[in-house]
Amino acid sequence: MTIRKRIRLSYIVLVTAPFFLFLSASFFVRDAYIAKLARLKLTVQTQEFNNQLYKFLGNNPDDLLIKENLETLINLTKYPENITAVVEVNQKFHAYAGYIDSNIAVHFIDQKFVNYWLFNLRDGTFAELYLIDRSAIKEIFPFAIFVPILVYMIFISILSYYTSITITVPLKKLKDAANSIKNEDFDIDLTYRGDDEFGSVFTAFNDMRVRLKHIVHQQLKYESNRAELMSNISHDLKTPITAIKGYIEGLKDGVANTPEKVERYHATIYKKVNLLDKLIENLFLYSKLDLKTLSFNFQKLNLNLFLKDIIDEVLFESSSLNIQLKSQGDIYIKGDPIQLQRVVHNLIGNSIKYNDKEVCNIDISLKIDGNSARASFSDNGIGVHQKNCNNIFERFYRSDPARSSCTEGSGLGLAISKQIIEEHKGSIYANSNLKEGLTVTFILPLWETVQDAENINS
Repeated sequence: MTIRKRIRLSYIVLVTAPFFLFLSASFFVRDAYIAKLARLKLTVQTQEFNNQLYKFLGNNPDDLLIKENLETLINLTKYPENITAVVEVNQKFHAYAGYIDSNIAVHFIDQKFVNYWLFNLRDGTFAELYLIDRSAIKEIFPFAIFVPILVYMIFISILSYYTSITITVPLKKLKDAANSIKNEDFDIDLTYRGDDEFGSVFTAFNDMRVRLKHIVHQQLKYESNRAELMSNISHDLKTPITAIKGYIEGLKDGVANTPEKVERYHATIYKKVNLLDKLIENLFLYSKLDLKTLSFNFQKLNLNLFLKDIIDEVLFESSSLNIQLKSQGDIYIKGDPIQLQRVVHNLIGNSIKYNDKEVCNIDISLKIDGNSARASFSDNGIGVHQKNCNNIFERFYRSDPARSSCTEGSGLGLAISKQIIEEHKGSIYANSNLKEGLTVTFILPLWETVQDAENINS
């Protein structure tokens, strides 16, 4: 039941309950009065009372106007201490005897608990004799008045308590949850089994809790990553800068005292400057990818011909490199050729950098796998531990002992490759065993699959 219906129902009950209690009390009192009248006729009157009454009526009805005679009749009843006798002549009190109080007139006029006789006086005047049983009034009046009031008070208390707890208990639970969230405690129970308005409130509040928990955790992760990124940037920038500074000081102090040494110093400085330039370029690219500000120029791309062109370009520049491509033929994808070229160069460059053989062998396999194109790059380098394969796609990752000795490079190549592949709605992963080489595979959706999905969405 909704809260609105519950409150409306409580208001209706509060208004109608007194009315029904009053009716119930009225019926009860009425029935009690009838019972008392029956009791008066059957049990209060005695045979002596009846004989004396009819004697007065038969001999001289005017004798009933005398108080002492009325008292005589009262004394002949079973309960004289509770009986009042009243004679009314021409609708006016004329004589009365017995127990009298200020309320007797009211009960007399309402004809409650009354047994009466009609007779004529000697002069023909119409008169009435009433007997009132005061015990019935004493017994019934307090019960008839105070019991309904007590029942009503108890009923209202129970109804008010039930209505209040159905509102205050959920509110307290929400308040405790809000305080917990304020203290960054998001693991709280917000289940609510009711079907009223609080159900939707708890659902919305719980959705907010989950969202805030995700945001806070992401924020903490971003802050941790930012601190780690700054530390890694500082380290990777400091290393070549320190080397450049040392070589320049060597040139300044005349350590390079031959043309050959000077040429070697210049070549080293140039190499370190290029490394710095590459690092800064990759940092800028990674930042744009991370902030989703890098624009992509997607187009229909023949991945088979695309890889062949890159392989020919790389082989032309290196004689100690052996690259073999195995393909199922023309495979079309939706991709950005510039960014995918960066990915392929990063993967080939990574194989060259971590190669410990005289000739670096790279086997590239391209095939269709369901609705996707799968490209695998396998080399004969030093490899990594299998447990660390997922970590190599993290920025500046060099914790694997097999790769920590190789410090040339920005440490961002595979991290950039992963983000570029994910922007293409694809995935990338690695498999390796130490000293047995590394295999990096990326998967991209086929052109037809992408077009079908776009047509459905449009």
